[in-house]
Amino acid sequence: VKVKPGPNLTFDARPSRDPDGDPLLFHWFFYPGPSAPLENLGPGRIRVQLPPGADPAQYHLILRVRDQSPTPFSRYARLPLR
Repeated sequence: VKVKPGPNLTFDARPSRDPDGDPLLFHWFFYPGPSAPLENLGPGRIRVQLPPGADPAQYHLILRVRDQSPTPFSRYARLPLR
């Protein structure tokens, strides 16, 4: 994901949909390595606060989306920043 320089980046996974219509749970985290504070902006939305002078290419954000069915299914997306 190409990002513009700056300390605050916003990510939004709300367009995600479950084929069965089940509600979704979103979990954002960083792949092992450098991390930064994640601010929850509501279901599916976060703001990342990169440290001053940070190289975005060192950060890999992971999103797990899980449905809330009796047999939950999870899908992961890895978002390397550039």
